[in-house]
Amino acid sequence: MAPKKDAAKTEDPPLSPPAKDTKAPASKKDDAKDAKAPGGKKVSVKPAADAKKGSKTGEALLGPPEPPPEDPVVTQLKADSEVQKAEIIRLREVLSIIGSGEGDVREAKIIDLFKKNRFLNLSLEKERVRASKMANQIKVLQEELLNKVKAEMSPESDIPDFGQKKEVVETWEEKYKKVLAKMQKIQAKKDMLAADIPKLQNIIRREVGEHIPLNKILEEGTTWRGRSEQIALLKGQLAESQKRLNELEPIASGESRPATYNEQRKMVDLQLMHRNQLEAANYERRKELGNLATSYNLLRDHWEMTKNKLDKTIARKNILEIEIRDAKAKVAVLVSKSENDDLLINALTLELAAARQALGPPFPRPGGPLQLEHHYRCNKMAATLSDLQYQCTQQEKEIKLQDDILDTVRATVVEAGSGDWWSSNLNEDPSEGSTISGCTEETKPTEGT
Repeated sequence: MAPKKDAAKTEDPPLSPPAKDTKAPASKKDDAKDAKAPGGKKVSVKPAADAKKGSKTGEALLGPPEPPPEDPVVTQLKADSEVQKAEIIRLREVLSIIGSGEGDVREAKIIDLFKKNRFLNLSLEKERVRASKMANQIKVLQEELLNKVKAEMSPESDIPDFGQKKEVVETWEEKYKKVLAKMQKIQAKKDMLAADIPKLQNIIRREVGEHIPLNKILEEGTTWRGRSEQIALLKGQLAESQKRLNELEPIASGESRPATYNEQRKMVDLQLMHRNQLEAANYERRKELGNLATSYNLLRDHWEMTKNKLDKTIARKNILEIEIRDAKAKVAVLVSKSENDDLLINALTLELAAARQALGPPFPRPGGPLQLEHHYRCNKMAATLSDLQYQCTQQEKEIKLQDDILDTVRATVVEAGSGDWWSSNLNEDPSEGSTISGCTEETKPTEGT
């Protein structure tokens, strides 16, 4: 078996390692179709480096190449497939010449090429599917982009409002910047105050002492005295006491105290008592001042409330006067209307009487067109008279109702203005020169009319 293999190696130069081709690079995997070996198996083979004649014949059989598609990967794979087809045709011719002793090496190479061909076919199908998916996605995205552009460019879009929206956005941006700057200032002030609080608390504790709580100082207010104030007061008292003590000491050790020692002692006691009285009086004055401030605040609140009440009462009085004037005007209109209705009733009554006199005595029996027309006119005038009487009755009721309303308004105004210290000012209106009592006096002649 060994000599046969060596002979096969020496006699099979076309199955050498593939060389670089100008149309298809050697770095990529080539695509080839299935080929039949002498044993009946389907195989695929690689192109040989020295098989120029077979490639030329394959190209002649395949004809001109098809135009490449848009995807460059698919184009490259198709070109590789064409090259592999030409190599398959060339290898078929070579296999037909080679004898049966070379079958083992040939079958191994054919199986290897078949596996590579299958892998390349699968890669080609995957790339085709991927390219189709990408093309569909690109088409969908292009359609969405086109629809969006059409919607933005359509006349129904909000393009004319861009200026207004821009102005609104600029306004809100300015407001935001102002608020942000203000917030930054407040934050900086807050940080400064937060840093000052512990310092001030330490200063207050040093001033009043560690054993005294701060809440007690806040409750007592201005009457609280710190340690420095107490120390200064005590130092002053100590200096005065030392001065008095020096004055009261004997001038010499052998001498006795002066005769006025008791008087000076009494004077010192009186001064101390006077100082205590002054401090007590000062405390009382401060307390009284606080009470007066509280009373002043209460009186001011009461005065403001009374003033508001007075303003409301004056406004109500003015409104009631306006309503009374309107009611007077309405009553005057109703009275004039009732007078006009009375004149109309009298005129119609006279016209009816004149018509009756002109027609003469009625006939014993109605008959003829003239008598029927006369009766029709009489009935019509009687109906008109009854309507006028009904209207007069209704107007009298309305006038009576208005009189009741006016009486109620007068009583309300009198009750609102009586019993208060400002009632004298309510009944006087310097701008109009009339009072509520004057209004009541003016309405009396109207009621009589």
